[in-house]
Amino acid sequence: MRVANISSAIVILLWLGLAFAGRNQLTPFLVDEVADWPTITSIDFVILLPLLMAMALLALACVCNASRRWPAALLVASFAWLIAILPYVIVSGGGV
Repeated sequence: MRVANISSAIVILLWLGLAFAGRNQLTPFLVDEVADWPTITSIDFVILLPLLMAMALLALACVCNASRRWPAALLVASFAWLIAILPYVIVSGGGV
């Protein structure tokens, strides 16, 4: 269970870091009051999606730790969340 908890904690911190980076990405546009930017969808994508991913993995870790029989499920889920970072970074990075 220890390896599963450590891996899920690392992935949660990565998703929280992406949410923080997304907030820093949008802050200059909010200060300059650019018209129609950022849109609600861009705020949802760069801030709320990483926060929801981190909270979902945290909730899954709590459930798995409460049952004490699902360390493999938590480990598989944390690797799935880790793999999900790659498409998110590709799309939010703006392309090539």
